[in-house]
Amino acid sequence: RNAITIEDPVEYELPGATQIPIDAKQGHTFANILRSVLRQDPDVIFLGEIRDIETANVAMQAAMTGHLVYSTVHAKDTISAIFRLLDLGVEQYLVANAVNMIIAQRLTRLLCVACRRPVRATPAQSLKMGQLLAGVPEIHVPQGCPECLETGFHGRRALFELLEFTDPLRDVVLKNPTIQGIRQVLASNHFTTLQQFGFQLVAQGHTSYDEVERVAGTE
Repeated sequence: RNAITIEDPVEYELPGATQIPIDAKQGHTFANILRSVLRQDPDVIFLGEIRDIETANVAMQAAMTGHLVYSTVHAKDTISAIFRLLDLGVEQYLVANAVNMIIAQRLTRLLCVACRRPVRATPAQSLKMGQLLAGVPEIHVPQGCPECLETGFHGRRALFELLEFTDPLRDVVLKNPTIQGIRQVLASNHFTTLQQFGFQLVAQGHTSYDEVERVAGTE
């Protein structure tokens, strides 16, 4: 498969891929290089970042013509990424038809297993976590020891939120994209938010409630 990346800059060499750095001073922007790349019959395009309407539109057109396009946008979560594209000026029909999946991720610190301390979840915490607490009577909080340099945490892992574009979701984005409308569609699809993913880790003792709230809180 012909895989081509467009990066700013190229940080790691990927065997089997053609990697192209952008150079804005020379006029080699994401959008300009992407247009050139489309003439090389690529199967997969890795586009470092969608920063402007020109790049967004070319990427969407590439996806619409049968190319598999991976890219990134700066957004709070998966739903926000939809509105980020719309705010850039991408037409609703392009977002609805060109996007297949959006993944959001955040890094959270892991509790030090040598010193983490079990505590009973407060009523407010239990109410917010709901079924995600999975009947666990206790959660863990950081304490601090020499092994974790008194921080209470050791290591990190990612929280993930995956939004798959289904036909009902495409209809909402195409006709009247609102956060409430999108959430109503996702409610019937077992959609897991970043915060809910984090609460699962809290129930398993991997991280603390406060850490999830810090990284993926809704406030």
